[in-house]
Amino acid sequence: MKIILTNLIILVLLIFAKTTFAEDVIFTQGTYQEMLDKAKAENKTIMIDFITDWCKWCVETDRKVYTNTEVSAFANANQINWKIDAEKGEGPELTKKYGVKGFPTIVFTNADGSEIDRIYGYLPAEQFLIKMKDYNAGVNTYIAIKSLLEANPNDPVTNYMMADKISSNGLGGDVKMYLNNTITYDPSNEKGYTDDAKFMLLLI
Repeated sequence: MKIILTNLIILVLLIFAKTTFAEDVIFTQGTYQEMLDKAKAENKTIMIDFITDWCKWCVETDRKVYTNTEVSAFANANQINWKIDAEKGEGPELTKKYGVKGFPTIVFTNADGSEIDRIYGYLPAEQFLIKMKDYNAGVNTYIAIKSLLEANPNDPVTNYMMADKISSNGLGGDVKMYLNNTITYDPSNEKGYTDDAKFMLLLI
């Protein structure tokens, strides 16, 4: 009986320790300019989380993504994290500035506020972490894909990547054109994206 009780106490203590010391994503308080100044001083990327009071998936992101230990560890170490209500205070102006059309929209920027890329809508923690790390490294961003496309506009893979990027991040763009380019430049599906492009066209 004593052994069982001891084991139960240890289990409770372990759960308490995990709950107590596991840190969620820490969001900086203050104005937009103060957040930019902080990012510049610390030479860090910025993550701006645009939310509203009525946004269900914003709540889910708070509950299931920002509480993930891997997400919070990376975000707190490498970024200035800032949350803004799109309908209050500086929110409407910044929503217009960054062209936010739905919520949640998480915009990653350089220290000067220039956009790197964004996550549009809810993503599970594992996928969120991958994109967050990529954007901090400048990998698989809109700008990076655009540069690749400018260097080789006839590449079917890059055309598909651009179609997927602009369709998933809430930005405007000619998705159909990039999908059709994918099909045109790889009609036999040697690169493995033509069939996916055809399927995406059916959904548009």
